[in-house]
Formats: sequence, structure tokens, C-alpha cells
Amino acid sequence: MRTARLLTIGLLLLALSPAPNAQMTSVGRISGTVRDSSGAVIPGATITVINVATNLKRTTTTDEDGFYTVTNLPIGTYLVTAEQRGFKRTAQSDNVLTADARLTVDLTLEPGDLSETVEVSAATGETVNVASGEVARVIDSQQVQNLALNGRNYIQLLSLIPGVALITDDQLELSTSLATNQQSINGNRGQMNNLTVDGGFNLQSGSNASQINNVGIDFIQEVKIQTANFSAEYGRNAGAQINVVTKSGTNEFHGSAFEFLRNDKLDARNFFAPIRPPLRYNDFGYSLGGPIVKNRFFFFGGQEWKKIRRLSNPVVRTVPTLAELNGDFSYRLRGPDGIVGTADDGFLRDPSKSGSCGLVNGQPVRTACFPGNIIPASRITADGRAIASVYRTMIGLATSYIDAPVGNNITFQQPNPLDFREDILRLDYRFNERHSIYGRYIHDNNDLIDPFGTFINSQLPTIPSHRLRPGTSLQVSHTWIIRPTLINEGKATGAWVSQRIPPASEYWKRETYGFTFQQLFTGGGPYENSIPDTSITGFASFNGAARSLVSPTTDITFSDTLTWVHGNHTVKTGLVIIRNRIDQNGRTTYAGQVSFSTS
Repeated sequence: MRTARLLTIGLLLLALSPAPNAQMTSVGRISGTVRDSSGAVIPGATITVINVATNLKRTTTTDEDGFYTVTNLPIGTYLVTAEQRGFKRTAQSDNVLTADARLTVDLTLEPGDLSETVEVSAATGETVNVASGEVARVIDSQQVQNLALNGRNYIQLLSLIPGVALITDDQLELSTSLATNQQSINGNRGQMNNLTVDGGFNLQSGSNASQINNVGIDFIQEVKIQTANFSAEYGRNAGAQINVVTKSGTNEFHGSAFEFLRNDKLDARNFFAPIRPPLRYNDFGYSLGGPIVKNRFFFFGGQEWKKIRRLSNPVVRTVPTLAELNGDFSYRLRGPDGIVGTADDGFLRDPSKSGSCGLVNGQPVRTACFPGNIIPASRITADGRAIASVYRTMIGLATSYIDAPVGNNITFQQPNPLDFREDILRLDYRFNERHSIYGRYIHDNNDLIDPFGTFINSQLPTIPSHRLRPGTSLQVSHTWIIRPTLINEGKATGAWVSQRIPPASEYWKRETYGFTFQQLFTGGGPYENSIPDTSITGFASFNGAARSLVSPTTDITFSDTLTWVHGNHTVKTGLVIIRNRIDQNGRTTYAGQVSFSTS
């Protein structure tokens, strides 16, 4: 009757559970069958599973089929022992359990006395999953730290698995933009992948294209990547499930101090760049973990800084000549022979005159043209001079400039520096054999200067912006072993990222260039004195600051999972509640939009 009641409760919980959630699990299970030397199963054998790093012990017994399961085990290396009267004690070591792994450890007992022990070392190498059909790959701590990652970003590890196509070859961009959409897994868009840290959501949900916390390589225990056939508890996004498991303390003190660097002296020049751009990349920090109370209370913490000083990728644009910025467009009338006045186009109409200016029946008529295609200084308005001043100022920022009326006559390689800092702290506490808890805190401070305006994408660097993204994640998890075959895990995760992108210079302001036209809207936003978004046919356009983004995001998740082991079957059910909110400004062009077109 008791079993029937439990089964009924489990089925009711399963029926009430929401459809696929996004709570990646950071624990695994070990199961197997105990047999004697003749191959017969041994029921009632005592199984003890011990985490060799923290001395966590879990005990169960085999059922009538000699089968056992120990679930909700933290990742780590385990010793598995089996005991039964009339048999020697058997111990199998080096059983490496990864996140959401279903590790099979079968044991064989030999006849003898319990005081005798048979020790077996598990085979090294990657364990074949025979308990589920998921397509997954685990990248462990040693691989994470030893693989050559020129950007020191764990997202680069995705390229190790089959079915991944890189969308960009600029791996530093993954660090400066925190991008998550630069890899396509099994043909899915990058925004379709679900990224989590210790099972907690780790995406800026406005786009799903950047991270909340870019967890440092030295703080990662492993990365679990599931690309297909994962269980129903995963969801939220349609693509791959990528879970980062942070390190925790053990019974021994372990730490690290590190610095990695890159320098332009070791780089080749971009084909389109007139110079080899400078690069100074310093990634440094430390980590420390160990016991506060042996076998019971553990800590792990660290800090990491990334400082990147580099130029953006070169871009070429078309801008007026210096003479044209002063009103002299006579060069536009030069014909193939180089003589002024023999060209078939390029005439400037004087709006104060009547008549024709241009070609009439194939012949040039200039009754309404500016003489010599030169606009007198007295005819140029204050706002006309301001527009010319924008181009003149941008020419002063260029890497190279050709003062001739030709296309692509200017090249920009603007400063694109990054200052990044991450703080991490994790505490694990075991009250007793039935109750354990852990808390984890991560905070990132990310300050990137985007020379062409983040999400503004000005063709000229009139709006370099600070892309400020402080990201914070808090997580608390409690595991309750009600009995060896019934385990409950409750978890709460809060993640906040406040993406604010203010201007990083004075180039966006009207007063910088002397614009005087009446603003259409006043009091309409924090950058109402911005220059207008301006486009001129044949020349590079430029934008102001009116569309600067403010986008704070909050993601709070509560989940509870109940796991019941009954014989050869494991029933897992639970619920998840997610509150996700993003506030974003409308970013209208209230500072004006100006267009000059030949049509």
C-alpha cells in the first residue's frame, strides 16, 4: 500500500509538472548490478558510494535482481564498494561522474571473508553512456584549462563537438561582446542554444545572444553540452543545452594564480588595414578552494581580470574632399581630359535661380547652376557648416584618408578597449547525511567601447559608446535525502544583467559641430541635444545618440525535483517557476533624421 501511495503521488506530480523547463542539472547518478563469480545476481548487498574529494558517503542496497541506483550525486570522482556476507568486500575506484551523467558501475563479489578486499581500478578514458539516448559531450576541468583558447572563453569549447559551425573567426569578439550566437549547432541559429551555470539561466533574454556571466576558465569544473535526445526536463530554448558547472572546495586546499597575454608583435596585418593594429591582451587572476570544516564545509572563490587594448576591424567609407567641405565641387565637373566643364554630370543647382542646371538634349545648360560648381561661403548655412564639420572631424579620426573625389577614400580603425572583472564565491555545507546545501555568487563587470555605437551602427564613428553590462547571478540549492531511494532537490536562481550603453565621447553632441536648427522634440530623452541621424547619397551616413540602449533584465527561477528509485526504475518529476522581465527603451530618433538624396 505504501508503495502504491508513493506511485500515485509521483504520477500526480508528473501530471501537474509544466512541460519542458530549463533547469539543467549539475548532479548525476551511479547504478549497476552486483553478481558473484558465477554470474548470479546478489540481492541485499550493501553499496557505499564515496566522493574521494569531500568524503561524501551514500549507502543503499541491491534489490532482488542485484541492481542498485544512487542518484543526485555531485559531480566528482567516486569510490564504489559492495559488501555481502560470505563474500570479499569489492571496491572500484576512479569512477568519474559528470553533470547529469548516468554512470554504470557493475561489481563482482568473490567468495571469502568480509575482512578481505578486492580493489578494482576503473578503466580510464571516456565512459560510454548505456543508460540514456542523449547525444552529449562533457569537457572536463583538465581539458578546459589545457586546450589552447586564444580568447580564454569557454564558449570556444563548443567547436570541439561534432555538428558545430563557426560563424566568425574573430575569437576575441566572443570575449568583448560576450556573444553566444557565433556558433551554429546542428544547423540551429546561435540564439536557439540554452546556456546555464550550475543549472541556472545565463542568457540576456532580450536577444539570447549574449551571456550574463562569462565564467572564467579557472573557475569551471566541467562543461556539459547536450545536442540531441536530451530528457524532458530540458527546454526553454530549442537548440543545444550547454551547462557550466563551477568548481567547489574539497578536503584539500587547491589554488591557482595565472596570467595569459597576447601582443600584436606576434600577429599578422589585416589585408585591408594600412597598419598592423596594436593589441595588448592581459588575462590574469587567482582562485582558491578548500575546507572550512573538513568533510562538512567547503569554499571556492576567485577573481579574474581581462584588459584588452586593440583597434576595431578596419572599415572603408566614402566622404567628401576637404575642398567640397568648403563648398568647392569644381573637381566633379572635370571630364576625361581633366579640363573643368567637360563632364556630363556633377552640376550643382542654385536654388535661388530659375532655369535649368544640367544636361538638356545632351547639352549642358547652366543658367541655374553655381558658377564653377563652387558654393559661396555666404550661401552656406550654419547647419550646412555643421554637417561639413562632422565630416571634417571624422577625417581627423581616420587611419588613412585620400583627399580626392573617389570611392572608399577613408579607412577607420578605432579604439575598441575592454575592461572585464569577475568575482566568484561558492560555499558547500553538509548538515548531515540527509541534508546538504550550497550557495554560489558570480558578478561580472564588463565595460567595452564600441566605436560605431552598439546597436546604432553608425557608418562614421560619431557615437562611440560604453557598453556597460554588469551581470550578477545568485544560486542556492538544498538536497534532502528522504531515504536512499527518495531524494528531493530544491533550487533558487536569480540572475540580473543591466545593459546600459551611454555615449563615450562628445562627438554625438550638436554643440560639437554648431547645429542650430530647431529641435522638433525637447524633453524627449537623455540625449535630446544629439546630432540628427544623417544620410547623404554617395557619402557615408552618420548617427547620433538618441537610440542609445537601456535594457535591464531580471530572471528568477524556483525549481523542485523529486527522484524516486524503485527497483530497476527511476521516476523523476518536479516543477519550475520562472519570472523573466526585460525593460527596454523605445529608442526613437527624436533628435531628428535628415536625408539628402539625388532623387
